[in-house]
Amino acid sequence: MKTFDSISGNTWRGISPSAEAVGEYFSYIVLFFVISILVKKSTFQNKDILLLLVIFYGLYRSNNFAAISSLIFFILVFTGNKFFNFDFAKKIILLLVIVICSVSILFYFTPYSTQYLSKAMLYHGLENTSFDYELPRNQYDQTFVELTNFGEALILEEGKKNMSNSLYNSLKIYNNGGDIKYLPNPVTVVSAISVPINRSEKWGIFLAKYNPKIEQFLFGYGPNQLVDYYKGHPTKVNSGLVLPHSSFLNLLIFFGFFGITVVMYYLFQIIRNNYSNLLFTFLILFSIINLLKSDSILYFSSLILFLFTINLNNLPTKKYDE
Repeated sequence: MKTFDSISGNTWRGISPSAEAVGEYFSYIVLFFVISILVKKSTFQNKDILLLLVIFYGLYRSNNFAAISSLIFFILVFTGNKFFNFDFAKKIILLLVIVICSVSILFYFTPYSTQYLSKAMLYHGLENTSFDYELPRNQYDQTFVELTNFGEALILEEGKKNMSNSLYNSLKIYNNGGDIKYLPNPVTVVSAISVPINRSEKWGIFLAKYNPKIEQFLFGYGPNQLVDYYKGHPTKVNSGLVLPHSSFLNLLIFFGFFGITVVMYYLFQIIRNNYSNLLFTFLILFSIINLLKSDSILYFSSLILFLFTINLNNLPTKKYDE
């Protein structure tokens, strides 16, 4: 951006390719600083205060609520792990308390009903589906999409032909209440999370568009191949570059379920082998959480930051015996 003026409310990205990416970058710096001070016992200098003010101002201008929320969450978890000398069981309980409190605060400030939260993503998926016939309406001239009556969408044979297989299967999971007893419906959980982080529409459009064959679902369309995803299944959104706003969904499009599994297994292994390195563990988990809800990995600067984080455990370290 050539000026300091904001767009879309308070969104400003400076020389970064996106406000989302620069917000994650500023949050990353703050978390890196906090962990370095408390674990690595790095020297805190007066000039750091001035530099932190610049970072916090940039984070504020980026208006990245999700990055700020995840930053606060990881700082709370880290400080709890650092200063409370609990055994493993108590640490797990403390983590659950922080998670529950964080989620409760998150939804408290969300001005939507629980019913809307559970259906928002599916609603946007149906809203952006291109039906080649006129949908039936009730006496109030409302369709099943407007009424969020997803059961009717599954009953209509014509509707099945127009819906992508990912949207259709998501509707089935939602209507059946999930297949695992005592666990919440996975579609409901994802939809509820998508609303406060402003992803319900983007992920709904992804469901409307993503219509892979079995081999495409397993192995993807190929690196950086968006044509089949973008144009393969007709929807109402066919202008501009419509990305799913999730780096993991991008990986699913490019490399399929098999590729996602390989990446997740690799990340799990390096975290398990280096979990005692708190700087590495917290930063890699922070990066993964943010990549779940942003396309940042597509930008060169964010990709380099992620590769740097993965290799933090390989950097030479200095022992602080004092």
